[in-house]
Amino acid sequence: MKLFLKNLMLISAIPWVLAACGTPTAVPTEVPTAVSETAVPTEAPTSEPTVAPTVVPTEESATVSNTETNRAAAIDAFTRMFQGDATAVDQYFAEDFVNHNPYGGGQGLDSYRQISTQLGAAGFPMWEAIRSIASGDYVAVQGLYHFESLATFKPDPDAPGVVAIDLFRFENGKIVEHWDALQDVVPAEKTPDNNDMLSGAIGKPGEPAIDPKVAQDAVVALSNGDKSLIKTVFSEAYVNHNPFGADGWSGLEQLADILGSAGFQMYTPLRAFADGDLVILHGIYHFENIESFKPSQDAPGVIAFDIFRIEDGKIVEHWDVLQNNVPSEKTSSGISTTGDGLSK
Repeated sequence: MKLFLKNLMLISAIPWVLAACGTPTAVPTEVPTAVSETAVPTEAPTSEPTVAPTVVPTEESATVSNTETNRAAAIDAFTRMFQGDATAVDQYFAEDFVNHNPYGGGQGLDSYRQISTQLGAAGFPMWEAIRSIASGDYVAVQGLYHFESLATFKPDPDAPGVVAIDLFRFENGKIVEHWDALQDVVPAEKTPDNNDMLSGAIGKPGEPAIDPKVAQDAVVALSNGDKSLIKTVFSEAYVNHNPFGADGWSGLEQLADILGSAGFQMYTPLRAFADGDLVILHGIYHFENIESFKPSQDAPGVIAFDIFRIEDGKIVEHWDVLQNNVPSEKTSSGISTTGDGLSK
């Protein structure tokens, strides 16, 4: 931890670091348009997901246009920021921007401007977008940071890098809120089925292929040790890019056995939405931490972003990012890493 903090200080409080454990907080009951949000610690969510309403063609066209504008803005913002162009911060982020990253240097945009300027000195693009999922005011981007590792945050274009999923919420064309998780890339040869953490189909945006609650309910079931949805929701050809999990139905059955042995629901869903053939889930796994993966109802847990790709109505591919949670009292701004707004 001392080494971590030392390195963190050397790069002036990088806003995208998550390393310590923390306590998940409940999400407020207000649900944004086109995004399903739940906070159910011990049982599967019962509320129906919020989906984009049926509207007249002109309104639908406007919604699609806003969604695509937000997607492009989120990707351009980070691309330029990590090339040293600090003007992207003022162009895309609202002055009252809320950052749920635990080491974001507090609220406000000064830390983003500073880190953009500093990382521009690396001399090469420090971030690249891989996949994006957009729905209404929300955009999630899976990307690759060109750092040596989370332990050093040393710029290195040749290292495997750090995979991240960043979730943005927009209002009036500006980013007003941000959540994220980061994880060191594990080389494919060190995974159960030689799948690297980023390869595979990119995804096709558009009308959601499935209700995101289908994927959310399947993960909740697995976290309870329930295997009943495996063959109905997942393809037999399921490819798992999680560096610790195996492919196919057998890999999912193994996961259900591991999670089910805890004797309590191991996953709390937070947010879910879909875009074309991709679905993203944001939630908390109730592990002690990612170093031990020991089940714990009392520990802060592990933040998880899961991306699923749908084909012929079933999940055929999966990517994720896992990061230890951080309690509000240990974050730089004193707010929750998983909640809405300035909630504790």
